[in-house]
Formats: sequence, structure tokens, C-alpha cells
Amino acid sequence: MLLLWIACTEGPKVNGGQPEPVIVPGAVDFGEVVIGTLTDVQIGVENDGLGFFTVTGAALEATSQDFEVLSYPPDPIGAADTGELWLRYTPDYEGQDYATLRLTTDLEDDPETAEDESEVTAQLAAFGVLPRVELEPELLYYSGVTSGTVSTKSFTVASRGSGKLVIRHMELEDPDGVYTLTAPAEYPGEPAIVENGFSVTFDVAFAPLDEGEHNGQVLIETNDPEDGLVSVDLRGNAIDNPDTNVCPVVEVLSPDNGEYILSSSPTLLRGLVVDPDDAMSNLDCSWFANGARLTSATVDSSGNVEDTASLPIGQVEVKLRCIDLEICAGDDSTDVEVVDAEQPLRYTITGGSSIFDYLFIDDDLSVYVNGVEIYVDSDRTSTTLAPIEFEAERGDTIRLVGTDVNQCMFAIDALKLHWGTGQSQNLNSEDCRSSCPQDACYDANYNGPWPGVFLDETYDINIP
Repeated sequence: MLLLWIACTEGPKVNGGQPEPVIVPGAVDFGEVVIGTLTDVQIGVENDGLGFFTVTGAALEATSQDFEVLSYPPDPIGAADTGELWLRYTPDYEGQDYATLRLTTDLEDDPETAEDESEVTAQLAAFGVLPRVELEPELLYYSGVTSGTVSTKSFTVASRGSGKLVIRHMELEDPDGVYTLTAPAEYPGEPAIVENGFSVTFDVAFAPLDEGEHNGQVLIETNDPEDGLVSVDLRGNAIDNPDTNVCPVVEVLSPDNGEYILSSSPTLLRGLVVDPDDAMSNLDCSWFANGARLTSATVDSSGNVEDTASLPIGQVEVKLRCIDLEICAGDDSTDVEVVDAEQPLRYTITGGSSIFDYLFIDDDLSVYVNGVEIYVDSDRTSTTLAPIEFEAERGDTIRLVGTDVNQCMFAIDALKLHWGTGQSQNLNSEDCRSSCPQDACYDANYNGPWPGVFLDETYDINIP
């Protein structure tokens, strides 16, 4: 009886099992984050074993200083428990970012396997973007509209720069109640996302009750960090007054923002100018590159401005400026990259029509350039990958190798090779097959093998 009493009163037993720290999820994608803003993500540190462990530190191995560990769990984590870990991403440049998160614990190496049990890791990814809003045109001018009639004009809101443009709010300022703003039927309302390279067209109807002048504007708030509030001016039956002057409204139509241009050939420059006060022949227009004047431009009767010029190598701001008789200037600009034709070119592989589209693979993907592996995804599971960037030359070869590791399904997007925002080349075709009936791409004839290579194709680079 005495021995039984001792066993019952010696206190709680310590679980002798081995703790097993796991970061959940093991891969974190912050997605697109606008430069100058931040995104915080919470993930977990789990104990999938027995006993207890304590996180003693956190470190990052990253391609930039934009990732940050805000906090990790300070208390011991018991069996089946989870601690909170907070991460932050604050981009200061455009492009893809990667990091490896390393957590150290108070565990020691496993003597049986000789494995390091004191450290666990997770992979981080993010994409810094700089969306730009572009209006075309910035002025709607209605002339000679009589009472009782309606004149309708349109403007577009285009997504330029990089990443998705978000239209947060749009408001019509119409003190006289003569304008009607109409969005397209597919427009979801604010906030609305406009994919990079796409635009949305809106109609503005002018229906005056008299012959007088009526002015208004459409205010548009977006996530453009440099020009978040823009407007389209509305001028109905305006009469030119020599005491007041409207400056020319200028728009660069070509080259596109973000376009790559080879230094070996002149660049086509196209623009459009509108001025309700002056004839087009009275405007003095010029093209500039990084502030240096390139050429004087002639404006036709419709306001079109077109010329060609050689641009300097590097990042170039191309600007069109027009000045009227009152010495009032209007300008617009676009940013391009002029690439030295004698140097390797920068290419991007994505799963869509823009250089910012992600790509899907189930399970693994390897990319080779001229036989050298430049990218590998080998996590043995379905993954959405960020755009793949590399340097090569026209005529080099790209080899794509897709491997199906796990039953039931393999899948891959139709991948595109991009050179800047202006040129692209189709690579493989979209493909998906599964041996499991519940999958949408079920194929009764597909039965692996697992692992097995389902794609092994080589392509010649033929752009630019």
C-alpha cells in the first residue's frame, strides 16, 4: 500500500516524447504589395510531437531588406499547440522578392539521425509593384449642344506601371446637374480591380437645359502611390475667353509604359493633344528623353503627334510637351527601358499575357537555358509560382521539364516568354490530366507513372 501511495503522489509526469516544431504554412506568398505600403501576415509555429520546445530566435536570408519578422511566440509550445508568428513585407522596388525564414529552438540534435532538430525553415515570396493610372483623354469637350439634346463622350481608365490598379472611388462633380456618368455593364463597382495592361471605358452624357456653359469633372481615386487622385474635366458649350486659358491636354500613346526597346533601332513616338482654345497649328510640341529635348513635333488637325528618335540606353522617361499661344504647357510621360543590343536581354516566363502573371504547376518544374538549369521548383506538390526572370539572347534555347510526383493529377499553365511589356512568345500548351474521377481533368487512360515527366520541350527564343 505504501508503494501505491508514493506512485500516486509523486506529481505530474514529464512527457518523454520528442517535440517536433513545424512552421505552418511552410511557404508564404505575400502576393502583390504596392511600393510604399506594407502587408502583415500571421502564420503558426506548431508542435507536431510531444513534450515542449521554445523558439529562441528568428532570422531571414532574403534577396532584399524588405522582409521583416515582427514577432515570434515567446512561451514554450506544448504538444498539439500553436504559437503566433508575424511577418511583414514593405517593398521599396519593383520586382520579385524571396526569403528563407529560419527559426531556432532550444531543441538539440537528434542523436539517432544526426539531424539538426533545433532549426525549422519556411520559404517567403512577395512581389513589389508600382501601379499607375492613365486617363485617356483627361478632358471631354462638348461644343454646340442645344437644349433638349444629348451628346455622349467616353474616357478610359487604364492600368499601367506594374501590378493591378485598384479604382477605390469614382465621383461625378456636376453642380448644374447636366452630366450622367455610366459605367460598362461588367463594371463591379468600387473598389474595382483593373488588371495590368487593361482598361475600363466610361461614358459621360451631356444634356443641357440651356445654351450656357456647364463645367464639371469626374474624380477618380486609385492605389497609384504617385498620383492617387486624378480627374477628367468636363466642359460643355464652353466659350473661349481670352482672359482665361485652358492648357493643352497631352497624352503619350507610344511607347507603352514599361516597354523594352532595343538600342539598335529608332523608336516610334506617338501622342495626342487636345486644346479647346487654340488651333492645332498654334501649338509648339516637342519630345524629351530624361529631360533632354529630342525633336520638335508637328501636330495634325486631329491632334496627333508622331515622330521617331533614338533613345539613350537605360531607364528613360519619354515625355511629350505642348505649349499654346498663352505659353501654357501640357505634358505627359511614360517610362521605358532601352536595352543595349550587344548585351544579354532580360526575359520573364509567366502563366499569362502580362509579365506580372503567376504560373501554376502540379507538381514540379525545371527551366534550362542553353542546357543550364536556371530555375527549379521541387516541392513535390502543386504550386503557384511567381514570374521567372533570367538573362539570355535571341536564338538561345529554353527547355521546360514538368514532373508529376504525386497521384492523381498533373497540370501546367500555358506559359509565355515575355520581353518587357510589349513582346511575348508562346511556349507550351496548357495541360491537365488526372486518374481520379473527382478532378475536372479526369482522364480514364491516365495512370501515371508517379513520378514521371509529362513535359520535356525545348524552344528557341525568337523575341525581340
